[in-house]
Amino acid sequence: MAQGSGNALLDQLRERLAPAQWPLPLARLPEGTALVGGAVRDGLLDRLQEHPDLDLVVPSDAIALTKALAQELHGTCVVLDAERSIARLVLGGWTVDIARQDGDRIEDDLWRRDYRLNAIAVSLQPWGELWDPTGGLSDLQQGCLTAVSEANLIDDPLRLLRGLRLMAEIPLTISSQTMAWIERHAARLPEAAPERILAELQRLVRGEHADAAMAALTSLPLLHPWAAGGQLQEHPDLDLVVPSDAIALTKALAQELHGTCVVLDAERSIARLVLGGWTVDIARQDGDRIEDDLWRRDYRLNAIAVSLQPWGELWDPTGGLSDLQQGCLTAVSEANLIDDPLRLLRGLRLMAEIPLTISSQTMAWIERHAARLPEAAPERILAELQRLVRGEHADAAMAALTSLPLLHPWAAGGQPPTPGNIDGLTSEEAAAAVPLARLTALVSDEGLNQLRASRALRQRCKRLRSWQQRTGQAPDALPESDRLQLHEELEGDLPALALQLPMPEKEIWLRRWRNAEDPLFHPRTPVDGNGLLTALEIEPGPRLGRLLHHLKLEHAFGRIQTPSEALKEAQHFLTRESEAL
Repeated sequence: MAQGSGNALLDQLRERLAPAQWPLPLARLPEGTALVGGAVRDGLLDRLQEHPDLDLVVPSDAIALTKALAQELHGTCVVLDAERSIARLVLGGWTVDIARQDGDRIEDDLWRRDYRLNAIAVSLQPWGELWDPTGGLSDLQQGCLTAVSEANLIDDPLRLLRGLRLMAEIPLTISSQTMAWIERHAARLPEAAPERILAELQRLVRGEHADAAMAALTSLPLLHPWAAGGQLQEHPDLDLVVPSDAIALTKALAQELHGTCVVLDAERSIARLVLGGWTVDIARQDGDRIEDDLWRRDYRLNAIAVSLQPWGELWDPTGGLSDLQQGCLTAVSEANLIDDPLRLLRGLRLMAEIPLTISSQTMAWIERHAARLPEAAPERILAELQRLVRGEHADAAMAALTSLPLLHPWAAGGQPPTPGNIDGLTSEEAAAAVPLARLTALVSDEGLNQLRASRALRQRCKRLRSWQQRTGQAPDALPESDRLQLHEELEGDLPALALQLPMPEKEIWLRRWRNAEDPLFHPRTPVDGNGLLTALEIEPGPRLGRLLHHLKLEHAFGRIQTPSEALKEAQHFLTRESEAL
């Protein structure tokens, strides 16, 4: 936590934020611009990433400003919410979200935030004023998570789960009042988009302090709609097109059927109806006829519709049924692909999930416009890639993907695993190892950072990539200390490294890894740190760390096995260290 008050606190925060290194010069921002949310919080806690996500609040039209900045600085503008005037500026691997201030003053905006530690802002133009109307600084100092208000939590029900995710990433205790609010409104979580819920859960389980968050989460009914039998319920997502006002219809259905209506896009009249674990998206028809709507879709096999009221008519104006029968993926049109550039990558993802061959014309269009993919939101690109590498037919999709320049801004240029590399792994091991190895081969460390991957995923890919390069096909030739480090860093992901090993080495490694008691493949010491402190009367510190590492190494290679042998070796180690001084 940043220390001090007033100017000293601001100076420390500015040093950590390092705005001079941002690709967006502060002088280009209008007077009254403020930095809010996670970057301020993490700057105060000194846990900023190399390229933090920046959230700016401006007093006027954020979309017009973002478009002007994109043109001036040679970046890309993505409109996120036209109604609320929110846009994203993508500049050289940085992501800057710019929103129009919600209220007459910045304090009004902050009072509408989710948690007090996220309701802190610092003025950027001019620099120098810190706003904390809700008491977020006090919460950071005390390690407490407090909602700004009950109404704010249910304004976006995803905030109910986000509190637990924050608790997993930062050592926090949720206030009793906030916990009561979360429990009271837990049943409203399904109102949030399913992909947003899953994204929060994925970040939660990877958090450094996930154990405490999991304990709190399991005490709440937040996940009850998806927790039956320990498995996610399998309900297909339904997408309906109606000829008139979709939002009014969804609201009426929600009231009549005791469900929930969530407005997704007011301008295009799209809303979500949540009913007992089912998600139904309802959109106003785009055009005078359903055929007009279908001609605006991405791929022909996604441009098929069936009438529900009355039941019985099938529309397939683009030829999607023929494509399904022939196993062919054909874009509806070139213009449709670039209308949302994520569609360029989506074709490859569909190819990974369904046995399809991309038509030559569609392949040419994807290649022609590949440079436009960065216009899509980074997290959407990563989500498509994560689905792609898990696909049942990912090998064919990977081959097509690597022949295209789609991923050039983020490409690693690695060699993905082949079907033959999977020999020796169980289906469960392959399901975890192969997608990780594929993603590591596709996207560089810096690319993952630019695509806003979680810190845990970036670390897993970075470590796997490093050991792939260091070991090749002969990891047994590493020095003992390096071999121990390999198993410490890759313990859970070791099968992903084993993919590149030849037989019989792969078989030996996997057999040892499956043995949870193997002291090298699952490194540990016969005596923990507390036992050493008690038995040897040494102080905590670097010396204890060196001793634990030494004992782990000796145990890993079979030179000590029992606690008594470990204590005896510990005494010898300390004696040798003392004599060497």
